[in-house]
Amino acid sequence: MADYQEPAFPQAEYDYLVERVHKPVFLEKLARAYGIVANGPAEEQSLLELAGVLRQHRDSEEVKQAAAGEGSFIVDATDSLKQGLNQLGYQPLPTSYDRLVKQAAYNLACDPTVTQAVEGFGNYLGQLQALAQQQLPPSA
Repeated sequence: MADYQEPAFPQAEYDYLVERVHKPVFLEKLARAYGIVANGPAEEQSLLELAGVLRQHRDSEEVKQAAAGEGSFIVDATDSLKQGLNQLGYQPLPTSYDRLVKQAAYNLACDPTVTQAVEGFGNYLGQLQALAQQQLPPSA
């Protein structure tokens, strides 16, 4: 069996993607959906840490109940109707969330530095996958 050498974690790309993609989207979602606005970098960092803690426990009943209350009634009702029609076989209609995600993805995809960071991080993940495949025992 070959020596196991895990590739170096692409910390610079990871940090860039958190700063340029995750953090702005996360903070905008907090402000838009919940009216929570950080008062400076220290509070932004605290909100990100809090999100990490909540993500670790997202399967708990309290977090599920808190997540159920987001959005407005009209938007949620419209999105639910669209999803129901989609499930019944009608032509898929994009929800308001779908449109926001597509616009955000388009805006970020147009930024060559984001594209470069994604490619670097994807290369790292590909190397991990290749190493994992090498470590599997041969099939009998």
